[in-house]
Amino acid sequence: LGDLLKDNGYYNELISSARTSFGGIKEYFKRHGNFKTIDINSYANFDLQITKDDMCKWGFNDKFLFDSAKKRLNVIKNMDKPFNLVLQTIDTHYVDGYIGNYSVNKYDTRYENVYATESKLIVNFINWVKKQDFYKDTTIVIVGDHLSMQTSYFESRGANKRYVYNCYINSAIEKSNTSNRIYTALDTYPTILSSIGAIVDGDRLGLGTNLFSDKKTLAEEYGFDKLNKELNKKSVFYNKKILKKDYDDMIKEKS
Repeated sequence: LGDLLKDNGYYNELISSARTSFGGIKEYFKRHGNFKTIDINSYANFDLQITKDDMCKWGFNDKFLFDSAKKRLNVIKNMDKPFNLVLQTIDTHYVDGYIGNYSVNKYDTRYENVYATESKLIVNFINWVKKQDFYKDTTIVIVGDHLSMQTSYFESRGANKRYVYNCYINSAIEKSNTSNRIYTALDTYPTILSSIGAIVDGDRLGLGTNLFSDKKTLAEEYGFDKLNKELNKKSVFYNKKILKKDYDDMIKEKS
């Protein structure tokens, strides 16, 4: 997504509450879209001021994240080019989430208070964005990267069916078939592009399907079991044409 947006004149930026050195996040975003990345190690390069209360064990907390996002958007909007700002939150992360001096304290458990606080932070930020001049040409995408890892919390409350949350606000396209879909993370790519007004030829891109279309996703067409089985197969094309040197190095290490 970052590559495609960059090739079409977009400015890409990532603000992450967690250190972007974790999991190769910074390197990934740099290689795919030349993202400017802001985290606990680079915030000062973007004229952002931090206090002790803004910090947490992962980097900085989500209140600082959203406050910084507002400041950065006031700068980015004047660049006279389309932009893609990615915000990576952390306060709800395992174990038990993060409690700060801004947190809600009205529910029985810490975890419930963490989620209530995060919801409030997100809603307040979205409401702020809606008041900005650039909002009319902006799509907001909210998506979870995985289910909550606090499995015991949900099991104790009988929540046996859980799903990753996703929401598209102010999309450039509207379709009726937008709920109760069976999909995977693969489908997010063409769906985001469609939501900002891009034309996705055939409503398929890579292995993903545009969820605003009536076309079935691979998960809907084949089911999760078969899809996972196919994805686990060796792909000579992927190894030789995409991984290339990385694949050759891996083979050498194993031998």
